Amino acid sequence: MEQRLSLRKSRQAMQALVILALFASCASLQADFPRTSNRYMSCSGTTLCGVLTIESGFGSGYYKHPAPEVHGLWPEVGGYGSSACVTPADKTAPAVIFPCYKGPRGSEAHQLEFQQHEWTTHGICSGVRNATDYFTQICRLSQAPLAVMATTRASGATSTSDFAAALTKAGYSVWDLMDEGQVELSACAGRDGNWRLGAVTDFSRLCGPGPPAP
Repeated sequence: MEQRLSLRKSRQAMQALVILALFASCASLQADFPRTSNRYMSCSGTTLCGVLTIESGFGSGYYKHPAPEVHGLWPEVGGYGSSACVTPADKTAPAVIFPCYKGPRGSEAHQLEFQQHEWTTHGICSGVRNATDYFTQICRLSQAPLAVMATTRASGATSTSDFAAALTKAGYSVWDLMDEGQVELSACAGRDGNWRLGAVTDFSRLCGPGPPAP
């Protein structure tokens, strides 16, 4: 777990300040990996937008595993995009490991701790009902893209750009590439709190105005 978190220092400093004020102001900044281009995402008329981040498995430490896996769903708040931070009614941290977070990349204790980190860092701004809703949506959203990445990996691909190209060919909108063999897919949330994958230019059509901003 230490290796995962150490790679996030460039954004964790910002997140630490936000967590102190989050429940009072509903403002948030994300804390995760440095990106290759550090693009700023405009929600294009909807309230909540962000990225679904998936791992190819061609990384180091916890990012080295035999098959593609999901990392998380991150609202693009603060300096990373115009997304609002919409907090859930139930902020209780997850106590079980969800199916798409089970696997060979770490012990059960590590995976649970990692899920809790994802919840307190990103889920807390995602407009979902609770942690179960958040991780269930992550597993649902990532299932098909992970299948594309698995097929691409089986063909002999190893570079992040190869995985991004395969996802684009399959109809997914790649937002950015990240260190440790990760790819980000753009997504938005509708008024019902359900997230949808799609291009930024399609956010208004896919998600409408989104949930009410705080």
